[in-house]
Amino acid sequence: MRFAGMVLWGILLLGMAQSQGLNGIRDLIENGDLGTARTRLQSVLNSEPATARILMARVLYLQGDPTQALSQLNKVPLAQWTAEAFWVRGLAQAELGKAAEALSNLKSAGYLGNNYQYAMDWGATAWRFGRLEVAAEAFAFAEALDASEPWPFLNLGMVLFSQKKPQQALQHLQQGLGALERLGQPLNHPAYPELYYWMGQCHQSLGDLGRAREFYRQAITVDPDYTAASSALAELRR
Repeated sequence: MRFAGMVLWGILLLGMAQSQGLNGIRDLIENGDLGTARTRLQSVLNSEPATARILMARVLYLQGDPTQALSQLNKVPLAQWTAEAFWVRGLAQAELGKAAEALSNLKSAGYLGNNYQYAMDWGATAWRFGRLEVAAEAFAFAEALDASEPWPFLNLGMVLFSQKKPQQALQHLQQGLGALERLGQPLNHPAYPELYYWMGQCHQSLGDLGRAREFYRQAITVDPDYTAASSALAELRR
């Protein structure tokens, strides 16, 4: 019994070491040290083939080789696929111009992982391919996942404005502004001028030119180099 316990303890320690090793590799990827991550992954392909190949696919995608990234993912049994695998496959397919497949995989990644970044990438990819309804769904999901971030509110507001829904857009933009204010973010936060500008656009579209001018001025106040707001304000002065 004592020997069996020692064996079990050894297996547990090995599993913990492998997990820590993979987390360390993931940190390397997050920090942009792709060369070191790729070298380290080669050493764990035999012990952790599924996770290692998913991470290798991520490295290859970030190194500009989406085809090889997909090749790595194809070697992972479907039963061992994770949200991260669907995410990387979606990003790689998007780079290859495969819109439908990319959006399907990014949607799976977002919902399977309940992951804010995956949802934002799903929305950004849908927007890139002109799929505004899909982008709206993705950014709304990202809002629900992290209401403290202004970006999904801003992006959804921009999408809704593009769909000629300025009143709905304004509601989400106001929520984005509220998120910044609740966290006490300084006015040099890059989302402030964007939110002010698009709120100005919404008010202008709704015929409230006074409020539009007010928000354009606020955008210029926090970012004097924001040329879109300056141009919009100049147009209203004519």
